[in-house]
Amino acid sequence: MATAITVPFHGSNLFVVEHNNQPYTPMKAIVEGMGLNWASQFTKLNNNPERWGIVKIAIPTNGDVQSAICLPLRKLFGWLQTISPNKVKADIRANVIRYQNECDDVLWQYWTNKTAPAANNITLAAPKPNRRVKLSELIFELAELRGVTTQEIRIHYSQVFNNPCWPEGNEFSLALANVKLKHDIEEARKYKAAPVAELQAMAAQMGMKVISEYDLQAMHRQLVSQQEAIDEMNKRLVKLATQHSQMMNNPIWG
Repeated sequence: MATAITVPFHGSNLFVVEHNNQPYTPMKAIVEGMGLNWASQFTKLNNNPERWGIVKIAIPTNGDVQSAICLPLRKLFGWLQTISPNKVKADIRANVIRYQNECDDVLWQYWTNKTAPAANNITLAAPKPNRRVKLSELIFELAELRGVTTQEIRIHYSQVFNNPCWPEGNEFSLALANVKLKHDIEEARKYKAAPVAELQAMAAQMGMKVISEYDLQAMHRQLVSQQEAIDEMNKRLVKLATQHSQMMNNPIWG
């Protein structure tokens, strides 16, 4: 039976437990602390147990022993980033962002100390921001400015950096990503600050149309999809034509 370290976090009690000499954290407390539905998140974790490495651990809580679905603490950051703040209810959005920015660092601090400080010494101040925390903040800001999901931003940057695992990378690649994100945010602010009607009028005078980078990407994806559909239809037509030719050359015809 594992011994749990209790971690007070913005009004909720989270936990860290040791399993196979590694820190794990029970996920139900985190999910419900964020204000999310545990059943749907449990399904997501359970549908891909190899990716998340979840295990069931017996933990003593309130004088009783309960089995809890736990995630390796090293994988918590990745799971937190699967939650898109602009897809959750507005009343829990700030809390979701708080968990994404602070939760994994706070749990790690408690784990490395191997003990929970006394209640009167607990501070809920956010840890000093690291590159990954800053990265998630920039991703969310750019998504808000462009009116897209954070997942779309991540996919776009995966293509920019030619790294399907982005932002899983070294400190150098994270620093480059920060610079690129800050530049794109500045450009997005300039575009958003200009009245759209004014931009459209100016563009019309020059025989142009205002269109954003993401509009272009959406058009490209649509064209690619249409071309793939056309190619598939051509393959079927060739197959049907071949079958028809074979049938017509069959001796039983005519």
